[in-house]
Amino acid sequence: MSDSISEHVTQTLAQHISRSETGLALIGADDRFLYCNPAFITLLNLEGYSPVGRTHNEFLAWVFAHCVFQGKEESVTLEEWMAQACSRYRKQPYHTFEAALNSGKWVLIVQ
Repeated sequence: MSDSISEHVTQTLAQHISRSETGLALIGADDRFLYCNPAFITLLNLEGYSPVGRTHNEFLAWVFAHCVFQGKEESVTLEEWMAQACSRYRKQPYHTFEAALNSGKWVLIVQ
């Protein structure tokens, strides 16, 4: 495969991902967000906040502080919530779970 074809394929994929209605985020090996598409921002109501460049834990702390997900009990601390949220993070090569958003939507999260 020549470099021009590879570049074309990369550009085409990037265009489709940015236009997708499926929220997508890419997190690097250093646990920093490398990319998230507009649907990810809209789905999680992140307007005005960009996770890109932030760590997974920084993102989770923001999500906790802004009550993005349902089921956060008043008595639960950030540390307790993050411990639960991170309990399976990167422990399996493929992991899915459902979560309820405060907007009333349910999301399927694939890690």
